[in-house]
Amino acid sequence: MSKVKIQGHASGTGVLTVTAPNTSTDRTITLPDGTGTLLTTDGDGSSLTGIQSPLVEGTDYLAPDGDGSSLTGVGVDGISSSATSTAITIDSSENVGIGEPTPQALLHIKGNTPVIRISDANSTSEDDATGKIEFYDRNTDLNGYIQCGSGSSSDLILNAYNNKAIIFQNNGTTERFRITNDGRGLSQFTAKGWINMKGTGTIAINDSHNVSSIADGGTGDYDIFWDVDLANANYSATATNTEVDAAGWVSLKQLAVSSVSAISSRHDSASLDTASVSIVVFGD
Repeated sequence: MSKVKIQGHASGTGVLTVTAPNTSTDRTITLPDGTGTLLTTDGDGSSLTGIQSPLVEGTDYLAPDGDGSSLTGVGVDGISSSATSTAITIDSSENVGIGEPTPQALLHIKGNTPVIRISDANSTSEDDATGKIEFYDRNTDLNGYIQCGSGSSSDLILNAYNNKAIIFQNNGTTERFRITNDGRGLSQFTAKGWINMKGTGTIAINDSHNVSSIADGGTGDYDIFWDVDLANANYSATATNTEVDAAGWVSLKQLAVSSVSAISSRHDSASLDTASVSIVVFGD
């Protein structure tokens, strides 16, 4: 295959001009006087000053100062040559805007929904899309991730690593809801703790939430200890029993940060072990 080579001389001052006549879109190629090459031998454009990706399309060539300012309609890998000038913006603070010419954060994205779509390499359609956003600390330890499955497994998963909690805040400062690593949901509108316990014979926990242990203080006398202490003793607690025939009531005799104490009594005020005692607590 024949080749055409245009070569200048470093010590020369002449200009070699190649003109395509008889067309309405004539173009002139003017080689720079400075040393260097416009293209490497394989023609990938990697030696062009100011250009970091291969040229996809264009109407002008590199200006003599090599800054690429005369390149028009240039496309780079992954970016369309028809994109607007504000498609991607990097300001003087190194904030990056996508569709936003004045980014107000490290990454500021503006656009029609969906703004961000994350898919795995095997996704062939929107219904088949899966993705994950992971969060790391400065030690590159994974602290958690957000993931959405595909098909019938399309649940949104919030996963906190290293025994961390998932916290929802108002205005970025006031905690409104917390999901702890043991599955507890904590807020002013959820029970801080509750228990259903066997109060006769050897007392035992039937089921509970945020209860570490119970203690038998005598006939009809029970102490319930919280797994996670409450913020203070100004909480609200309610107790009930199931001894309809014999017992009168279950009363709470002490509210403490780390525990609550209850006593079961007959209608005549005599203490009585109760088959089932239930206590629910709301508070901080």
